[in-house]
Amino acid sequence: MRFIYLDCSLIKTAGHHYNFCKRIIGMAEEANIPVKILANSSLETDLIEELNAVPYFRYHAYWAPSKLESMRSALTAMETVRQATLEELMGISGIRSDDIIYVNSVLPAQLLALNQWAQSMGPDAPTIIAEVFFKTSVTFNEQTYTEHSDNIVDNLWLYIGDILPKPEKLNFNLISFDPKVSDIYSRILRQPVFTLTNPLSILSPPQNRTGKKIITVGLGGHQRYQKGYHHMVGILCNFLQETGWDNVRFRLHHSSPDEMHDVQQALRELTQLDQRIELVEGPLTVDEWNAFIDSLDIVLCPYEPVAYKGSWSGLVREALSCGSPVIVPRDSVSADFLSKKHVLFEDFAEWTVSDIFEALKKIVNDYDRYASSTYKAAKLLYENEHEANIVKEIIEKFI
Repeated sequence: MRFIYLDCSLIKTAGHHYNFCKRIIGMAEEANIPVKILANSSLETDLIEELNAVPYFRYHAYWAPSKLESMRSALTAMETVRQATLEELMGISGIRSDDIIYVNSVLPAQLLALNQWAQSMGPDAPTIIAEVFFKTSVTFNEQTYTEHSDNIVDNLWLYIGDILPKPEKLNFNLISFDPKVSDIYSRILRQPVFTLTNPLSILSPPQNRTGKKIITVGLGGHQRYQKGYHHMVGILCNFLQETGWDNVRFRLHHSSPDEMHDVQQALRELTQLDQRIELVEGPLTVDEWNAFIDSLDIVLCPYEPVAYKGSWSGLVREALSCGSPVIVPRDSVSADFLSKKHVLFEDFAEWTVSDIFEALKKIVNDYDRYASSTYKAAKLLYENEHEANIVKEIIEKFI
């Protein structure tokens, strides 16, 4: 048995692709299973050596969804990627029926290609685990059993759900890391989507942050518009006008600071006005990232509510594991996750600076109550999941 990890979007350390690879491959090695990694053909040189990975796939998963001028252009782009990905999958030599093929963060083109690849191998196909991934705003009409979305990428998913063959007699499995996401995609794709333990494993016991004299608010990762990073300028301006917040600090991390350049420059200028604001720019190592998250006493997720209605956030899970209270969009997968953990958190209904800042004020002004609740939930999460191993879980569930 080998564990073969495929990620056409693994290019650099920024984003979840690197962290997922490090952790999942580490779990396979912990289970004494030989591993092989095939990444994007533009994989950074340092990562080739660090991960012992092979640069392979021409298209990253987000290339086709970026071609959204029209439904026609999106379908054309999807077909281009599907054909290329299928050729590349067919070109992987030495695949055995006892191999486990784990495919990280698939979108419609990759999912179609994987399914066709599996069908071509017939009874000799290996076990294939494909994690479905993307933000979806599809709504379901329970009376008519129909789905609807005006978003082009959502409609690509719905189209795939109409044409994707059922993997009968094949060990071809779709997964996600959140039950709500699994339910949404099982309805879109019309076949089971299983929920596995999130590979962003709980690495250490949480902090009890009650009684903190200095409260550090922050966010981190690969920032973009849908994550509400542009709202941080207005949020910080409100912060600077707030009285009685001398004990509050902000730490903001952007792994690709050349992106959203105007926003990043405005934030840099704000750091010059007040030493309580700090920017952390550029990719972080796993240890640096863990230390950064642990340094935050409140984690702010100013995400677009519609985009995150059907998408989970790794940052929310990591914040909870550290015992840090969180602010998330209302009716999002993250809000559902926190509610099920019986933890106090704040949410916002409108994607505006004023709504997000009001949610922040509630936590800052009653910090110990939120911190105590989060610590209790985080302790329970640690006790239940700190030894979780997704690779062992895959073997138990699908082999």
